[in-house]
Amino acid sequence: MLKNLNSSTENNIYKPIIWGVVTGLISIFVVMILMAFVLTKSDFGESVSLTLATIAIAIGTFLGGFVSARLFKRRGLFIGLITGLLTFIILVIIALSTTDTAISSLFLIRLAVVAASSSLGGIFGVNSVNKRKIV
Repeated sequence: MLKNLNSSTENNIYKPIIWGVVTGLISIFVVMILMAFVLTKSDFGESVSLTLATIAIAIGTFLGGFVSARLFKRRGLFIGLITGLLTFIILVIIALSTTDTAISSLFLIRLAVVAASSSLGGIFGVNSVNKRKIV
């Protein structure tokens, strides 16, 4: 029972993913600002800031996967994963264009975190859709 990939419902996949990526990027930005405020008020080392940045990315990609899957209303794991990977690609492009750092092992760790959190967000997003029965 394969569906036709050219159907009109399959073509509507782009809009939820775009909304999810935008939501994820905005969420990451807001969480990073909050964490930067906490870091300025406390005396933590560099390793804590890297951990907090990874947590911020996880929160943002979870929310992005949640929003995109909630809008698409099905295939939450796939939609969440695609949303997270696109968000991650945008973040990597921004990071590589603004700093002189090379890709390290932290890159792979963050990629795994993004894949897990955005997929989980997609699963929760699909399952949060109201399913009313008409009697």
